[in-house]
Amino acid sequence: MPSLTTRGLATSAVAALAVTGLALAPAPATSAAGPGVALLSQAGASPVASVRWDGRDDTVRLALQTADPTAVVGWDYNLDPQAANGASGWTEITATSGTMTGYAVTDWDPTATPDGDLVGRTVALRARATTTGGTSFARRTGVRVVGGEQTRSLFAESEGGFFRQPYADSDRTGRLLVVSGTTGANAGNVVLEAWRAEDGEYAWRTNAQVEASPIKGPEGSVAFGGEFDGVLDLRAFDAAVGDTLAVRAELDSDHVEPITLYRQTITQASASTNGPKPAGEATEVTFFVDDQNGFGIAGAEVRRRSNGNVVGYTDGTGQVATTQPAGTTQTYYVNTTDVDAFEDGVDPVVEVEAAAYTPEPTSAGPVSFDLDAFDLDEYAVGDLAVGSYDQQGQPIGRQPVEYRLYQQGETPPETWTPATTAADGYAPVQWQPAAGQWVLEARMAGTSGVSSLGFQAGQARLVLTPGPAAGPGGRQSFTGRLTLGDGVDLPFRKVDLAFQRGVEVVPGRDPDAGILVGGKRLLTSSVTTDDDGAFSFVVADEQQTPRAAETGGRLLVATGETVADSDWPPVDGDADAGARRTVGFGSGRGTASIGLAGRDNGPAADVLRVTGASSLAGERVKVLRVLSGGRFQQVAQRTLDGQGDVDRLVVADRNAGAKTGYVVRLLGSTRVQAAVSKVRRVR
Repeated sequence: MPSLTTRGLATSAVAALAVTGLALAPAPATSAAGPGVALLSQAGASPVASVRWDGRDDTVRLALQTADPTAVVGWDYNLDPQAANGASGWTEITATSGTMTGYAVTDWDPTATPDGDLVGRTVALRARATTTGGTSFARRTGVRVVGGEQTRSLFAESEGGFFRQPYADSDRTGRLLVVSGTTGANAGNVVLEAWRAEDGEYAWRTNAQVEASPIKGPEGSVAFGGEFDGVLDLRAFDAAVGDTLAVRAELDSDHVEPITLYRQTITQASASTNGPKPAGEATEVTFFVDDQNGFGIAGAEVRRRSNGNVVGYTDGTGQVATTQPAGTTQTYYVNTTDVDAFEDGVDPVVEVEAAAYTPEPTSAGPVSFDLDAFDLDEYAVGDLAVGSYDQQGQPIGRQPVEYRLYQQGETPPETWTPATTAADGYAPVQWQPAAGQWVLEARMAGTSGVSSLGFQAGQARLVLTPGPAAGPGGRQSFTGRLTLGDGVDLPFRKVDLAFQRGVEVVPGRDPDAGILVGGKRLLTSSVTTDDDGAFSFVVADEQQTPRAAETGGRLLVATGETVADSDWPPVDGDADAGARRTVGFGSGRGTASIGLAGRDNGPAADVLRVTGASSLAGERVKVLRVLSGGRFQQVAQRTLDGQGDVDRLVVADRNAGAKTGYVVRLLGSTRVQAAVSKVRRVR
């Protein structure tokens, strides 16, 4: 846990924390709070400050809580990652802070500091609060400043509304706060928690899953990332209107947002359907429950009016879904009390008409289930098809259709190929796979309305680009791109990652680098190409003391078997492309000393003991007898045990009562340079 120190804050100031419902208690040794100020951000086990775009900006959020809202607050950094508060080198972070009751935040740009761009550096950060009684600090050491694809970043916010569930008979009495946000990542789980000031630590932890989604990019562009919606239950906090609460979201890096709470009241309910549908077919109905400010409510109970049965409870977006037969009208209500039965004038009512229609064949169209570009190895019969559709654009089966297929630039054939769609509304196209640009045209049999689709087929190529090399204990980012040979992107494909560890150089012992996933270093993982065929990942070496290089790691990146999603995308198959890289953290071979001890075991033998560091386990040594004239005679060769030793080695004594000199030679290897012990003389 990062260390913290404080000094000089008057006792009266500690007692003067004026945050409604909160009190700043003396912090336990493992917490992030000093007696007068708490640094709330960069609070992970391995603190990270990321400038990767998160859907809002590329700055680093800093947040603190002060024991005295009148204190002058700020933040400092130090290029020494372990700097103490009294050390030299602390630089004030020049940024404007926004404050709330007892809290302060700022968005820091570590790429533009008096010391230049700090990305790639490890620093110390501290929060400070100054009053007439003195200055208090809260310090965070070992904070890595990263950018690009080296880590994930995020932005989180909340409108501050919490819903106090009244459903005691269903054991649902939470005080639910919705926290939403965006991230540069397209998968993973965001950890959500809230600052419990009286204990000096975060509490009420929960997870929110990231859903891949386009996000706002720099300068109005669109970026590929994700969104999340999570729900924190604040019942243990005893949340009340007007309280200020600091909410933290973490996905590698973190974002802290102080919010002022208000209590939500169920005010409005509405619904939408995905219809119309053929009569009797299940129609999906989505309910929306909003509060007095028009924001969604999590945890609201929706019931059917006809029988009082529970449909479900709204999620972090204020929505809950059910199904209803097309061609029916049903009434629902949002329960606002612990009374299960409908209460007229109390519970909002929603009437839902699930529209129905009679399907009629209307159109036909070409389909590529491998999208508009694919590798020939991905293709299977049925991936190219003709679909028949009704007036709502839904597939309708067993319809006569026609198609023709030709390479772009050629004259279309005059003859159309007839086919009949199966029950699912699709008929496979007969095609002899070949690279090139193709056109598939389709129409209902005997009609003139033609729809066309252009697609490209060929051989996939995977290009892997390493980021800057990293030293021992570092992280190296990799970016890749999957395309057809002429550069056409292949999105939404699975890419498998495999890492074979190399050699841990002395003074290290066991190789430990791996593909970084959720803070763990794994030997296998997978990613999915985004909408422009790109992907990224990080290989990391363990941070340890003393620092030890790890060399000769082997990275294999290859397309895997993509499985079609039930909704989108429909791609399946393996593009059969890959790349290899050698990965290392540092270089060269380590150095180590080797020791030799010995004693007489009678006139016929000497007993020797070889000693080395545990990092030498498995290395080979030779034991040599010292002869006259600077010559040596080998008497034994051994492998050092798990402790780096040879506990007992008995050698024949050739000179009776005279002293014999011995040395031990550590043989050079890929891990360590050769070394020789001092001469040990044994009688």
